[in-house]
Order: sequence, then structure tokens, then C-alpha cells
Amino acid sequence: MDLISVVITTYNRPIKVIKRALDSVLQQSYKNIEVFLVNDSPLNIELSNSIEKWIESYKDDRIKYIIHEKNMGACQARNTGAERANGMYIAFLDDDDEWLPNKLSKQIQCMSNSQIGLVYCSSFIVRENGIKKLHVPKNVSHDFEKEILCDNFVGSTSFPLLRLKAFKECGMFDTKLVSCQDYDMWIRILKKYKAILVEEPLCNYYLSNDSVFKKNSSKYMDGDLYILEKYHNDFEKYQDSYLYHLNNMALNALLMNHDCKMYFLYKAKAISYKPFNKYNYMLFFIKGIKKANKLVGRIKSNTD
Repeated sequence: MDLISVVITTYNRPIKVIKRALDSVLQQSYKNIEVFLVNDSPLNIELSNSIEKWIESYKDDRIKYIIHEKNMGACQARNTGAERANGMYIAFLDDDDEWLPNKLSKQIQCMSNSQIGLVYCSSFIVRENGIKKLHVPKNVSHDFEKEILCDNFVGSTSFPLLRLKAFKECGMFDTKLVSCQDYDMWIRILKKYKAILVEEPLCNYYLSNDSVFKKNSSKYMDGDLYILEKYHNDFEKYQDSYLYHLNNMALNALLMNHDCKMYFLYKAKAISYKPFNKYNYMLFFIKGIKKANKLVGRIKSNTD
């Protein structure tokens, strides 16, 4: 059995939340793992000491506890764990998310081909009121670079299993980014490697007020604008991907966050780039119809 390194990053999170994440790793059906819990909130000395004592209570040599000397951000915290990893594969888990028991065993089965850089999965999106919604991402089987430039079909850092060699070869997480760090990483990996989807949901992704898009949409949009600039040459190569991406971000700004300013910013970029491209018009109607259908379904269910 190949060793899988797991990195859990935490910042000022209550122990009961971190415990849910860590327990979901230790309860994996795939047992050959090492776990790095990286604490990026060293100034909270009381919490840091409490976490250390709590980790010791597990009496599990597979768990290594690392405390940063100063706050360095989520990207560096993940890189800190990765730098110490000994496994052939690596997986990251945000401290407020949770894996289902067969996550690693299902994903590692797809890693037989050395050209596979990551294996992603479906997930349950769990809202603060406890309502779960199944999310099944796009199943991409070819043109990985082109497709990932359209949108982040891989999803959160908590979802994929990565080949450690691919992760390090592609430069690890970009510490200059304040959001979209996961998307940036997947782009770099899928420029060189392939991906496989496990359609079975393998993760609970908890959507809370700490989520970047909910808490600070401008930070999320700033991250995406950084992506557009960083991969300017790649978007020039895949112009349809660029236009799809711009229109998709415009709709996200409008439909998810009611941000008209960002909607017009992205639409203006798209239309000025290629005024008559199909994506400048069709995405609005497709997503608008889907949203309307969901609303009608809710109204209908409430009146039945």
C-alpha cells in the first residue's frame, strides 16, 4: 500500500470543528496515511496549547502537529505540510470540511497511470442550516488544460487526491494569491497531467460565513482577475475558454452575489474581446433558465 500524506490546515478554529476533520481522516478505510496538522494562528497561544494536548491524547504516531512561528496564510500552511510529506500521494483537507470513509481508497484506485495528476470527486455541499445538496462536477476526459481554463471543475482543496510528484513539480500553492489558490494549482497541474473523476460523493463541504465568496466577494474576484493575468498566454491559446470563463464569472457575480459592478466588468471584457462570440449571449439564458426552473420547483413543492 502506497503512503498517502494528508495535510489539514487550521486557523483559529474551535477544537470540536478540527476534531470532525481529523477524525474523518483517521477513520478512512485506507489506513496507510500520515497526517500533518498545520496551525497558522500562533498568536492564539491558549488555543495552540489546547490543540497540542488534544493531539497528544490520540496517541497516534501518524499525526504530526506543526505550529507556524507567525501567521503565513492558508497557502503557505498547505505548503509547509507538503514539504514534510513522505507519501507518493497527497491530499489536503480544510479544517471545517469532512471526508467520507472511503474517500482515499476510492481515489487511489484511479492512480495506476502515472499520467494522472489528480483524482477529484463529487461532494455534498452542507449549508449552515444543515441542508445537504449533492454536487457532481463536470466529468472531463480530455482537453484538460482547455477545460480547467473555462472554470474550476475540480473544486475545493478538500476534494482531490494529488500525485505528490506532480504537485511539487508544478510549484505547489502560490502564496501571493488571497483567493482562487486551489483553482490556480489545478490549472498548473492540468497543463501537464490528466485528471479522473470519482462520481461518488466523498466529501462534506461545509458552506459557512467564512467562505470567501460569501464573506468577501471582492477578494474572490481579485483572485480571479489575478488568474486571468497570470495565464494570459494560455487564454490566448484557448480563446473560447477565455470567453466562457469571463461570462461564467459575470454570471457568478450577478446570480450568486448580486454584484452588478463585477458583472458588467466581466461582460465588458468578454464583449470587447470578441463581440459576437456565442458565449457572450448563450450562458445567460442557459443559467437563467436553470435558476428559474429551480425557483418554480421550490414554489411548487411549497404549495403541494
